[in-house]
Amino acid sequence: MPDGYGKHHHHGHDYYHHGYVWYRPYWYGGYASYWPIYPPADYYYDDLPDDYTVTVINNTTYYVADGVYYRKADDKEGYVVAEPPQEAVADQTVVPSEGTLAPDSFDTLRRMNEYVQKLKHFEIRTNVTADEMLDSSQKIQLSSNRTVYVSRPDKIAVEFKDGRDSRRVVYDGKTITMLDRGKNVYASIEMPNTIDAMLDTLAKDYGLTLPWADVIRSDYEGLVAPVQTGQYLGLHMAGGRQCHHLAFTQAAVDWEIWIEAGDKPLPRKLVITYKHQPGSPRYMLTIPRWDISPISPDAFELDLPADAQRIDALPSASVED
Repeated sequence: MPDGYGKHHHHGHDYYHHGYVWYRPYWYGGYASYWPIYPPADYYYDDLPDDYTVTVINNTTYYVADGVYYRKADDKEGYVVAEPPQEAVADQTVVPSEGTLAPDSFDTLRRMNEYVQKLKHFEIRTNVTADEMLDSSQKIQLSSNRTVYVSRPDKIAVEFKDGRDSRRVVYDGKTITMLDRGKNVYASIEMPNTIDAMLDTLAKDYGLTLPWADVIRSDYEGLVAPVQTGQYLGLHMAGGRQCHHLAFTQAAVDWEIWIEAGDKPLPRKLVITYKHQPGSPRYMLTIPRWDISPISPDAFELDLPADAQRIDALPSASVED
């Protein structure tokens, strides 16, 4: 870091700045490196940087310097950092490289999380491809589709199909019931009364984690708590949309996420690499469809067959880990 830098705490993270240039620390092998990032929105400056230009987008005047957009402060003299206008984001096609300004990966992830939190109900259609290691050490790919229905704070249903199996999972705020139609068995387990608490209980008490559930969680701090490093990789296509491409590392996994650029930062793709497992298998989820219109109550019905057998243990493979 250059001498005379300042430190700024913003949305739960520490930022460092020197003049008009901002940095975030990223940890590699126990040592911090610093990556230039886009400044936090609404940060105030008395004056503009030298060599700025003036542009008008959607009747709003922006002052642009070194790729950063500023606007006049609303309540006092001076200027504040502005979010890059969508028109400017859409024109960005070059992947930021080291030494250039890039949007902050954590802030981009936080904006996605905050936006999805505000969606009270939605339906997503997902395509999943997961690696599986055979006894022969050959790595193969298995594909499946899921339709996920969510009504906050306490309803979720998942319809699972992979060509061979058909399974359904329903959570109603009191219990989670998992039906394996192929084996005609089901299990019902008492659960806490919120979606986040239910997901935590599945992971802690039953060893079941849902990779796709991270994109709908309400707890941003819990999402990023195990993250060691984060990096912004540029604007790339996913799910038919132009997306911010982010990469993160944790102790046991590396993961990437593609978040739709613009005023609806919806997650469109997720890739997880289990780097310490044999063959480093990968899990890939794409979300080509988001529907945020009201959901029929029928979506959360289970319709257990009359002859379905109740079992005490969870049906095998009823929820992917």
